[in-house]
Amino acid sequence: MELHCSSVQPQTESYTTRRATWSQFEYGVLPRLYRRSVQYIALAASLLFLLTPVTAGLYEDRSNYRQAKHALELGRISEYNKLRALLDDYVLTTYLDYYREIRRVGSMKPEEAQQIRQRLADYSVGDRFFRHWLNQQARSKRWQTYADYYEPSQVVEEQCHYLQALFHVGRDEAALHLVPDVWVYGKSQPKVCDMPFNRWIQAKRVTDQVAWDRLELALGEDQTTLARYLLRFFTSEARPSADGLVRVDRNPQLTRNRHNFENDQWGRAALRFGLFKLTRSDAVRADQNWRSLKAYFNYTQEEQQMIEDELAFWLSREDVVPTSDTDFSLFSVRTLSSILDTLISQENWVLANQLMDYLPEDERTSDKWRYWQGIVQERLEGSSTDTEKLRELASERHYYGFLAASHLDLPSQLNAGIADSSDDYQTQVMNDRRIDLIMELFAVGDSANARTEWRFLQGKLSKNDKMLVVQRFAEVGLTYDAIYTANDAGANDVLDVRFPMPYLHEYRRQSHETNVPIEFLLGITRQESAFHPSAVSPMGARGLMQLMPTTASATASRLRVRRPSSSSLLLPHINIQLGAHHVAELLEDFNQNRILVLAAYNAGSSNVRRWLPRDNSMNTLSWIERIPFYETRSYVKSVLAFTHVYALLMNHESPMIQGQEMTIQIASAY
Repeated sequence: MELHCSSVQPQTESYTTRRATWSQFEYGVLPRLYRRSVQYIALAASLLFLLTPVTAGLYEDRSNYRQAKHALELGRISEYNKLRALLDDYVLTTYLDYYREIRRVGSMKPEEAQQIRQRLADYSVGDRFFRHWLNQQARSKRWQTYADYYEPSQVVEEQCHYLQALFHVGRDEAALHLVPDVWVYGKSQPKVCDMPFNRWIQAKRVTDQVAWDRLELALGEDQTTLARYLLRFFTSEARPSADGLVRVDRNPQLTRNRHNFENDQWGRAALRFGLFKLTRSDAVRADQNWRSLKAYFNYTQEEQQMIEDELAFWLSREDVVPTSDTDFSLFSVRTLSSILDTLISQENWVLANQLMDYLPEDERTSDKWRYWQGIVQERLEGSSTDTEKLRELASERHYYGFLAASHLDLPSQLNAGIADSSDDYQTQVMNDRRIDLIMELFAVGDSANARTEWRFLQGKLSKNDKMLVVQRFAEVGLTYDAIYTANDAGANDVLDVRFPMPYLHEYRRQSHETNVPIEFLLGITRQESAFHPSAVSPMGARGLMQLMPTTASATASRLRVRRPSSSSLLLPHINIQLGAHHVAELLEDFNQNRILVLAAYNAGSSNVRRWLPRDNSMNTLSWIERIPFYETRSYVKSVLAFTHVYALLMNHESPMIQGQEMTIQIASAY
């Protein structure tokens, strides 16, 4: 579908008209010249072209927009004005106007700023402009204006500007009341917060409780310098326990001795913190310490239950579960779920069935627990008869649905759908100026602003409208954006949008070279980058298959090919080649077990080896549920499901979990 922009230039044709081509001119206009000579026709046509007013096409408008934006950035206002006049009603003049207004916010009165915000209200730049104007008021120290027009923000610098403004206009008490919301944070806050923090400290508003809360957060973030700084704020009553908190953070084994902790509010808090720290490395020892010490400390019943809930969670990760006479109703959903994972791995079907009833209804009806309830019921009945829950799940397209289908020996269901709408409706939606602006931002290479506008607009569109826009993203090659907005748009069944196959020739070639199934490579890429070749993670992973430069270099060395630069890892053919060979290496390391390969690809081989069973092999599905890192657990499930979808789309015979993968062997086997 062609993208239309309703731009009109004075005394010229409309956008639609000016896209006319030479096919509109009929050769019959010049019959005599045509009969005489083709050369005369060409000459006449050239003369006609020169004498006909030429108007800008969409491509030229985009070029003029880029030049106008560049001229504005350089302060060449005369050049900008000339280019802006050529663009007239081109949709991205909204952004040019935004950039132009930003340049003069320093001299703008509140009334004018509000008017501009209203004029731009259909787009994200309306609120962004106003926030920019407001921040300029802080930079210019117009504190009364800032205090009058401030709007709640999640940006800490803006929160601290507001606190400064309140102090400057004499609203000290209001500022003092708000400071703790910003101060209690596990890391140091920006310099702009120093003034309100100092005023608050000078007003002696730092209580032991507030200081303690921040100290725990700082220790949790391993901010030892900040932790030492915070010790100065404690009263003589709480300071010894605060010192003890820092010590027990360094050495949780101090929880063995009750004399290391006072039986007061702060001593009990320090002991609890130390026990929680110890659970992560030795839950059994933490539980033993708690059992021997709790009689000496006056914890409330609620505090005791919180500690025992945390201990039970971490004990279950070490294969220790409560006895059947435990009051499971006191446990949190997080702890119940972890205990159930362990019981299922131990094949303790009776107690697992008992615990299922303690899960809240919304948790019990989740995909995961629908599957495991079906398995538990089947095991208790001692037969392989189909259960209602499993049969229902087997008709659904997700990880547990595919597991259920495999378990019941039924074909997996893709449940693919297509968007159904008339041409007139599609035209109406795509001619919406707000959507036109988003598509044009993508067209001029401004993906960041395009995505910002899309996030701003989504909530204002109907489900059908969003679905059409997402399909348009896919049609014009915006694969990444189509994938990540498909679910929100209700296009979760439109599989050609959610599971595309770009760079297919490269994946085929590398699949052949490495003997790694192509659907596995596609499934990994779909999860890693959603096929965004320029993706760079906060940790530095790069490109389609999100390779760390060190990993890619090591793989390149083994292949005897040139080591890639960071920039070359963003090239699809290089990234796919090294990514496929890295997957092949992992398959060799883990005996062709794709589940372990996926866990290693996400969390590293050393972590996976640490998670392997030591004494007895384990059912693979249970092992997946007990992967300690939530991100890795979700990653493995997602890629397995995505791989299965790609296999089905490509008509490949590929069970989601293959026969040799159904058991995780003990560590020494790998």
